[in-house]
Amino acid sequence: MAKQRNTFKYTVGKFLAWLGVATGIGIVMKLVFIMLNYSIYGVYGVADYLRVLWYGLPMDLCVAAYLTVIPALILIARQFVDWKWFKPIARIYCIVIGVVLGWIFAADDMLYGYWEFKLDTTPIFYFTTSPGAAMASIEWWQYIVGLLLWGVMGLGIYAAMWWGAARLKAAPTALNVVSRWRRVGWLLLMTAALFLPIRGGVTVSTMNLSSAYFSTDARLNHAAVNPVFSLLYSATHSGGDLESFTYYDTNEALRIFNDLMSVDASHNEAPAPLLRTERPDVYIILLESFSAHLMPSLGGEEIAVKL
Repeated sequence: MAKQRNTFKYTVGKFLAWLGVATGIGIVMKLVFIMLNYSIYGVYGVADYLRVLWYGLPMDLCVAAYLTVIPALILIARQFVDWKWFKPIARIYCIVIGVVLGWIFAADDMLYGYWEFKLDTTPIFYFTTSPGAAMASIEWWQYIVGLLLWGVMGLGIYAAMWWGAARLKAAPTALNVVSRWRRVGWLLLMTAALFLPIRGGVTVSTMNLSSAYFSTDARLNHAAVNPVFSLLYSATHSGGDLESFTYYDTNEALRIFNDLMSVDASHNEAPAPLLRTERPDVYIILLESFSAHLMPSLGGEEIAVKL
């Protein structure tokens, strides 16, 4: 019984350490986001901040579950190979996560004050297509602040994952076959259970950006959204399924279009008029790439107030 309790303690404890630290990073970064954008969020109270953390927790768990998959696989492999072979892998993983997540959180914190929407692929698009125009409005000292923020956040995330989870004491590789496979069984069960927070529960709706929305105030909803999830969601859903809107094949669509645009010579009668006046004043306004963030009817700022 003692050995079984130790097996449960080491396997479950180590696994939950990874999941807990990754979730804690998302929670702490929300508070940092609010503090760095205090000029926007200073008007809210403690109750609002607590609701931001509470309603954003499922999304933080979703991101944490994604980050825990690789450590879980390392823990499973460790039951058969000595830890010294996986220690460098775990350290590299923590470094990569620190660099990537540090950049995402830092970029979200720095850009929100300008654009007031959560980080998605829009900044990446501008930085890759027109880097000069994208950086034209940024002062030199903001470059330095951004780099420092990235470094501090990246180092903090790395330290939290390495010292809070990767270096935690783990049970040695079991010599007993039954004990070893018992640990593997627990780890496989818990790794499979990560599907629930990744999916967002067992309901019909899966995890999406609106899962963290709880208020009529868009800024509070933005604070609850995890920027890592926001960026990944935008990257994987930006293309859209255009083929689902194709009803006719190309030749049939062109035939129907040409019939609509041409006048049948066999008909001598003029087509029925659509308007009462022969020369009406018709104005067509085409808004190409007009931002929804400028239209209050779509949840944006009150700039284009009549749209």
